[in-house]
Amino acid sequence: MDGLIQHFYIGSYARMGSPGIFSAQLDRAAGTLSVMPLCSEVENPSWLTQHANGNVLYVTEEREKDGRLAVLERTGNAWQVRQRFPAGDAPCHITVDAAGENLFVSNYLSGSLGVYRLDSDGRVQGQTQLIQHSGHGPNPERQEKAHVHSTLCTGDRVFVADLGLDLVVEYHLNRADGTLDRVRGMSVSPGAGPRHMVQIDGQPEMLYVAGELDGNLYRLDLSSGTVAEKRRIVPEDYRAELRVSSVKVTGRTLYIGCRDLNMVVQFELCPDGTTGRCALYRHRQETPRDVWMDEQYCITADEGSGGLTLLSRTGMELTQRAFIKTEGACPACIVPVR
Repeated sequence: MDGLIQHFYIGSYARMGSPGIFSAQLDRAAGTLSVMPLCSEVENPSWLTQHANGNVLYVTEEREKDGRLAVLERTGNAWQVRQRFPAGDAPCHITVDAAGENLFVSNYLSGSLGVYRLDSDGRVQGQTQLIQHSGHGPNPERQEKAHVHSTLCTGDRVFVADLGLDLVVEYHLNRADGTLDRVRGMSVSPGAGPRHMVQIDGQPEMLYVAGELDGNLYRLDLSSGTVAEKRRIVPEDYRAELRVSSVKVTGRTLYIGCRDLNMVVQFELCPDGTTGRCALYRHRQETPRDVWMDEQYCITADEGSGGLTLLSRTGMELTQRAFIKTEGACPACIVPVR
């Protein structure tokens, strides 16, 4: 945040040589959003994560075969690729632990998790571990094998959402060598397809999981490893492919992007962590793959429409203010700048 200007990095699906990473600026006083190209040196940079030092960006190059992890460093006002490492097939998500020592890459099509060690400047020293999941779920088209979709790291606990296995797998992070030991697998409903996860401040034994395939939000009780609450995200009568996408929290509001329904869904969170009032916003653009929200504004990365949407937020009511095209790129990820 620079005064009343808030900055974001935007990841997208874009060809090598075309702008794929963008810088976005939200002018909070004027209620406007501007977008500028930042980097054209990466292919399909669909997910970005920033190191705590602010000078390093980690990027998935999401290719169906032989995906890559790209490491970008800031040079003045520009970003340049300084390192590249092999990843699995279709790497789709990156997490860095709070200490800035370890990085986790989710390889969707390979069904694997890559673990990488970082030095004190945030550069990747190499891969310390590759964990392969195996098995399948009841959906023959989407769950024919393991599909590792995302990770969430809190302290020494690393949670991995596997869409193909209907599992959230918990690992213990060994700080000495940066490797993971499996602790347990926590099941959601068969065919749920867990995609992304989020926690809320002050309630470390709760984990919220978005089911991409069944359109439900799951609240896991980590003390028992069981589902404590299951809440429908989308209308009950919706039977087509759902493809629920991101799930995030701001304050006491949990919000979710629904790609195929073109909706943004908000849940009010009660003091005990249960979900309360729900608000549905039917989006004008197509495929809101990622969503960012605070008390005043909301931004969506609209993959299908090829741009970003800025909305005003009053309570749980959303109103579109502007749509900005990202020519030649389909936005997929929104990251607030540290």
